Amino acid sequence: FVCGATVILVTKLNKNIGYRCAKCNNEFEINLITSLLTPHAPGWKYLKCPKCHKNTRASVLIKE
Repeated sequence: FVCGATVILVTKLNKNIGYRCAKCNNEFEINLITSLLTPHAPGWKYLKCPKCHKNTRASVLIKE
């Protein structure tokens, strides 16, 4: 039950969230698996930018 609820919650949150690379300011989205498995803290996730291909603490962006 907890796993299913977590997947549903992350799926809904993923639709409204994007990320900004700290190195090149590229804005991008990530898939569900990446969202579940990447290291993170409030306000950032450790991601690889699809534009500059650098690992970075990407800032969380709320889409409107």
